[in-house]
Amino acid sequence: MTKKFTIVGAGQFGTMIAYHLLKRGKKVKLIDAGSQLLRENQQIPWGWYRKFSLQSEVKKNIMSQDFAFKDFIKKINYNSGPMLISTQNDNTIEAWKNWISTNPESDAKVFLPNESSKRFNIDGEYFKNKGGIFQCDSRDVIFDFSMLNNNLWEFLKNHKDCEIIEDCNVKGLIKNNNKATHIITDDANIPIDKTFFCIGNQTSKILDSSLPVMELTLPYVFCQQIPKQEYAGIWNKYSSLTFFNNSDVKLACGTQSLFPYNSIKFNTLHHFANMGIKGYSNLSFIRNKEYLINEAKKELEYFGVNNIKEKSEIKTCNLDVTPTLCPYVYFPNNAQNILSLSGLSGSGSMALDTNFINLIIKSLDDGKLDNKISCFQPTSSIYENWFPPKEKQTALSSIT
Repeated sequence: MTKKFTIVGAGQFGTMIAYHLLKRGKKVKLIDAGSQLLRENQQIPWGWYRKFSLQSEVKKNIMSQDFAFKDFIKKINYNSGPMLISTQNDNTIEAWKNWISTNPESDAKVFLPNESSKRFNIDGEYFKNKGGIFQCDSRDVIFDFSMLNNNLWEFLKNHKDCEIIEDCNVKGLIKNNNKATHIITDDANIPIDKTFFCIGNQTSKILDSSLPVMELTLPYVFCQQIPKQEYAGIWNKYSSLTFFNNSDVKLACGTQSLFPYNSIKFNTLHHFANMGIKGYSNLSFIRNKEYLINEAKKELEYFGVNNIKEKSEIKTCNLDVTPTLCPYVYFPNNAQNILSLSGLSGSGSMALDTNFINLIIKSLDDGKLDNKISCFQPTSSIYENWFPPKEKQTALSSIT
């Protein structure tokens, strides 16, 4: 009898793994704490699939040239590049130039302030004589990830070999020697064999309290039709504007606008643990979503995008962020039949890459990380400089 793979967490990555396993003829049990409606509201409805831009050598060696969801490609809103990323930081410009110099196969370009102003009709005041524009590779793609998740769910719900358990609150694990035998829930103890934990910022609550995975809540809104630009989207510090193939336009606040700069150096995301954040902390700020969207509109006026009109109410979605923008992929202590994955939101959409998912599944089958992805395994030394002494962990009190 074929044993079922268990997947805990039905977000973007959990559903993608379930889909991939079912396509291989495997049986799957998918467990999630929420309902389908709740998940749909949480999924981010835009995202940059940067297969050809700004990938590290590590990621380039892992990723293939194939989408893991080609069955749905015609059902999802998307747009091909180029996309523009703006910065007001000269150091960032130098980093982009260095990346381009070592990636001659990419058609990405860097434009300095004067060039940017002429090329893209950007107000020169925006740059204040520094920074510029990174024009991403034209092969990159922007997707509606919420729409992808909806299509994945339709596939999973109707598949005979997929058992879905919703509204199931996981509390912990029952272990025997070096294996987890059951998942503890509010209602029952569920037996498990090989299991993926894809629970994002909840990882520290269930598996590992030391992992710094932070949840961000981003406001966004559908806009009335904006004259189509020569780029698929533009992202900057305080806003993002994304154009899709069905004429949808989405305006969102920039991720960095969620952080108070006196508490965090977001441009590297290297020290957010100095705020005293550990694990699944959910941040909220005095600035409301209407304020953030209005600030995003003001930012876009520099780019010649004026009088943006909303055609729906402002909504929110969630994403998980890690200090290095890399996922954490590892086997917890004393649970070698569980592979934990978190922090995929900021990792350049590796969760949507066929080769990466194949390596993940192979790792769980083998009971050890494949060498190609072992670089993402957290080690104790990673945390040594992240968490300050408790007496210094006071920044959260002013923002939560």
